[in-house]
Amino acid sequence: MTAASLLRFEHVSKSYGETQIVKDLSIEIKDGEFVAILGPSGCGKTTSLRMIAGLEPCNGGQIIYQGEVIDSPERGVFVPPDKRGMGMVFQSYAIWPHMTVYENVAYPLKLRRMPKDKIKLEVENILAIVGLKEMADRQATQLSGGQQQRVALARSLVFHPKILLLDEPFSNLDAKLREQMRIEVKLLQKRLGITVIFVTHDQVEALSLADRIIMMSKGNVEQEGTPQEIYERPRTPFVRDFMGKTIMLEAKIADVHQNGQISVVKDGKNPVTLTTFNHYFPLPRLGERCLIAVRSEQIRVVPLELAEAESGHEQELRFCGSIETLLFIGDQYEALITLDDGEQLHLFIPKTHHWQEGQAIILRFNREVSVWPE
Repeated sequence: MTAASLLRFEHVSKSYGETQIVKDLSIEIKDGEFVAILGPSGCGKTTSLRMIAGLEPCNGGQIIYQGEVIDSPERGVFVPPDKRGMGMVFQSYAIWPHMTVYENVAYPLKLRRMPKDKIKLEVENILAIVGLKEMADRQATQLSGGQQQRVALARSLVFHPKILLLDEPFSNLDAKLREQMRIEVKLLQKRLGITVIFVTHDQVEALSLADRIIMMSKGNVEQEGTPQEIYERPRTPFVRDFMGKTIMLEAKIADVHQNGQISVVKDGKNPVTLTTFNHYFPLPRLGERCLIAVRSEQIRVVPLELAEAESGHEQELRFCGSIETLLFIGDQYEALITLDDGEQLHLFIPKTHHWQEGQAIILRFNREVSVWPE
């Protein structure tokens, strides 16, 4: 059964003076989803989150939450943040240093004038869930960054909101803590069944946490989809280049077939046939230049002598080259590879062979790729 719609943006826009930050944004968040709004600085993602929370009013369109309009300048409706019942964790955590962990978490319930015995029960329950029950009496200044983040999460969840908003919550943590907190937040979301909207510029965070990613650029949605769709089937050059390392190979269109396949020429050799899955724009015409886009992890680098001995790889494309520069970086090698037509690629290659500079190699990858205009 399809989850019900919890939140909708309908043609929402936001400007500061003459600068338009969000342009005609229409998105939908379903109940129980973990959605990442992903994009570079200045793309409008944090502004969108602040409009959801009620910290910024929109200039156009409307925002609908649980079937009710909560922001619509045309209709003169604006529900203030404290009336929306949403939890939010800020980038800075906003923990009050003069309060204990217990007092920080209890604060939203005190504002709601909840009885003391009920407050005590709710605070103890949520502190146990986030693993801070034994630290209830500690001052906030005595906590590590990860512990402060847990306090901020507990404070945002203690009043049982329908939706939790996270604004770059891991940006102040070191790499090890970020990895740990990603796992903890995902487990917490599954346990509580809460809807989470998560703003980040970090591709790994979005790919690992989200059920669905909304990719933004310059105030617009570039693409929406599952992490797999966004990573493996980018619809625009911006999404392709933002999501992970892509190797771009120059080629020329030799033929376009009726079955979705095309033939390209590279190295001045015979045409090779491949299947392209991106039909979001017109392909270059016959004889025009194009770019073959391949994720770096899809490329296999094989010593020439081994590649010539192998057979049964008709489904793979093969290009010849040599290792120009080789750097040992511990778990793998960093290599600059020069193809036979002079094109150079920067790749990381595994320690599966005894590599050396000047070595002849073969690049191999599957024939199903994306092809883009040059």
